[in-house]
Amino acid sequence: MKQVVIALALAGFANPALAGADVMGRWLTQDGSSIVEIKPCGDSICGSIVWFDELEELGPDVRDARNKDPAQRERRILGLQIIDSFSAVGDQWKDGRIYDPRKGRTFRAEIALRDPQQLRIKGCIGPICQNQTWTRAPAQQIGANTP
Repeated sequence: MKQVVIALALAGFANPALAGADVMGRWLTQDGSSIVEIKPCGDSICGSIVWFDELEELGPDVRDARNKDPAQRERRILGLQIIDSFSAVGDQWKDGRIYDPRKGRTFRAEIALRDPQQLRIKGCIGPICQNQTWTRAPAQQIGANTP
């Protein structure tokens, strides 16, 4: 019986929807400017922008103009994958990357669920790190103007 319990526990780590904390869903960024949808991507998680505050004003064709790589500057912000390459470690997601299209920079990142409604995002460049708290997107925003 003990072996069955251990096998079931380890099986959870093979499935990204079960490994780590349940970070799947739509999250409002700390400054309220975007909603990012996080979902399983293979053995990892990924997240894409599904809403941003300038969408109504500027339309869905806003591009990634601040990207450091000129070849990437024509990508649309709406639908842009900004979270990738994470590994489940206990109840956290570590060793991943998060891209900030407003700054045009990619940060090393960790993601941890604070509680069912709050997500802690830690982004680092070199030894300098910054934390943000994202909240689950309000139901009235979840379907509005999203792909």
